[in-house]
Amino acid sequence: MNRTQDLLSLVTRLNYQLSNRRKLQFVLILFFSIFTSFSEILSIGAIYPFIGVLTSPKDFLLILSNYTIFSELLSYSTNQILFVVTLVFIIAIIFSNLFKIALLWFQTRFSFGLGSDLSNLIFKKTLHQNYEIHLSRNSSEIITTMTSKLISVISQVILPILTLLSSIIIIIIIILGLLIFNPSITLITFLVIAIIYFLIALFSRKKLLIDSTIINNESVKLIKVTQEGLGGIRDILLNNSQDFYSIMYRNSDIPLRKAQARVTFVGIMPRFLIEMFAMIFMVLLAYKLSLNNNGVVTALPILGTLVLSSQRILPLFQQIFSNWASIKGSQIALIDVLELLEQNTFSRVNLENQTIKIEFKSRIKFKNLGFKYSETGPFILKDVNIEISKGSRVGIIGTTGSGKSTFVDLIMRLLVPKAGEIYIDNDLLDNCNYKDWQSQIAHVPQSIYLSDSTIAENIAFGIPRSEIDLDLVKLAAKKAQISDTIENWNHGYETLVGERGARLSGGQRQRIGIARAMYKNAKIIIFDEATSALDNETEKSVIESIQNLDKELTILIIAHRLTTLKNCNIILKIENTGITEITNYTHLN
Repeated sequence: MNRTQDLLSLVTRLNYQLSNRRKLQFVLILFFSIFTSFSEILSIGAIYPFIGVLTSPKDFLLILSNYTIFSELLSYSTNQILFVVTLVFIIAIIFSNLFKIALLWFQTRFSFGLGSDLSNLIFKKTLHQNYEIHLSRNSSEIITTMTSKLISVISQVILPILTLLSSIIIIIIIILGLLIFNPSITLITFLVIAIIYFLIALFSRKKLLIDSTIINNESVKLIKVTQEGLGGIRDILLNNSQDFYSIMYRNSDIPLRKAQARVTFVGIMPRFLIEMFAMIFMVLLAYKLSLNNNGVVTALPILGTLVLSSQRILPLFQQIFSNWASIKGSQIALIDVLELLEQNTFSRVNLENQTIKIEFKSRIKFKNLGFKYSETGPFILKDVNIEISKGSRVGIIGTTGSGKSTFVDLIMRLLVPKAGEIYIDNDLLDNCNYKDWQSQIAHVPQSIYLSDSTIAENIAFGIPRSEIDLDLVKLAAKKAQISDTIENWNHGYETLVGERGARLSGGQRQRIGIARAMYKNAKIIIFDEATSALDNETEKSVIESIQNLDKELTILIIAHRLTTLKNCNIILKIENTGITEITNYTHLN
């Protein structure tokens, strides 16, 4: 992916991810920005008559009387005119600022609402990716993009784009109004300001892109170090390696903060230069105007109008520049977010409504099955031709890396064969029926993932709490031979398991995994090294629970300990990319 794309192309790509509702809201915000800019013109325009009446009421009224619309003003007293002008000026200021507050509210709500849309879309698309893609990714990068990078895109790209566009609209309309008032001074003043900002932007854009890359890369490293440090805290404490991880964290954190500081500095710094030049210009202009025949009194309305307009426009110029700097500083993060938003999920999303039912009645057949993880890589499995009958207890053995987990992933259709086919009875397992096939399979891994919630919610994993069938939960727990244990706890099925099941023993976690499979009412259960981390007595107890399950269930057990497989009626040995069927347990010894 090209990391040096121009901002316009990135914003165009982002626009494709917006819903029609969000696009309409965006257009409405731009129209409101135009409306707000006219309120600004009103407040700036009101300063000229206000100062004119204050400093030289007679001269000012004579000037206004030349216009028919204002001719009747001569019949009013100076105090009456001053009161009306003051009131108009105050009302204009109030309306101008109220509109700006409302615009800020709409922009902020839109930005974070859009951020929520993008966050949900990224999460949904990521979950729908094929298993092979998940295997090839670093979880730290995904988590960083979905959290800190997305937050950065919301606050430092989307909101700044809105603010930048509205600021440009307001500046253009204000300058057009001032050109009518005094063309020469307006052109000189704001052309100089624009040139200064342009030059600063020209010299700083490459550095901002470099800092954006640093922020992006070091953010990922920080998440990775944090995950590894907290995830492996037991080994870190035992090995006394706290300093090693602290140094790794520090080596990423320091350049990250320095890059963030530089981006922030570049965004704010021009304001002080512009204020300096603007003040000098106003002083020189005041001096020049005061040399005219009518002196400073005539110059005050002009100066007052320019000072107020500068006070309004200078922050807008600064907003444009700082928002541009913010967007450049988050450009790489935006690219990463766009890559996740543009993930192709056709195989998983579009086919959900095309799922064909597939019924498992007698056998699973593998015909010339082959698989490798990349086009140029070696085959993990090749020319596999075996059958697994319904109701079988199948043991799977092999050395580490021989392809045991790959084999069961192919059965679960998490991986797609690169050669050959898998048949369920006489039906080919393909993209049109794999969703229904997966609904009939339960997987019990070595490390059961348990959410920090109740026993009932972990057994009915992935089911909304309001939809959990407690009777079915209890029945599943009974089949897994853990119901007596749960019901002896004070809170029973409402007992909290702690983070990753920290409050449960290893055997209890595995039985929760079996109960989860029972709740799903699966026809096939795959135990992937499910008892390898247990002591002998606990493993024996869990294996007994497995053996006592419904005889109609087809059970596949991956194990290192051969004793775990002694009750299996078929044992498959995986070696040298092939599978050998062993029908007698005693032949393994």
